[in-house]
Amino acid sequence: MATALRALNEKKVVEALTAKCEAKSAGVGIIGMGYVGLPLALSFARPGFATSGFDIDLEKGRRLGRGESYIKLLSSQSVADEVGRQRLVVAEGPLVVDTRNATRNVRAGQGKVIRC
Repeated sequence: MATALRALNEKKVVEALTAKCEAKSAGVGIIGMGYVGLPLALSFARPGFATSGFDIDLEKGRRLGRGESYIKLLSSQSVADEVGRQRLVVAEGPLVVDTRNATRNVRAGQGKVIRC
């Protein structure tokens, strides 16, 4: 019985996530804004997903927040476009996750709150 209930709950989660993805209302979080993380974040932001990026290098967060790319193969314009549309937000400070709140508020430096 417990296995059947777990499978039913997992199916509901998958259905809910699929619906959010189709509606582009799912939030995406990428940890590490390096050579893999930044292009991945842009690939979610371009079609319209609210994408949050996190990196331990605070200078990366500041540069990305200003729309500057530090990767030669990615133009600053491509970063600036998504930051300007507010589809890409990058933490510019320490990351604190409040797990007590069901909406999982993520506080990313400067008092910014990102809803996941």
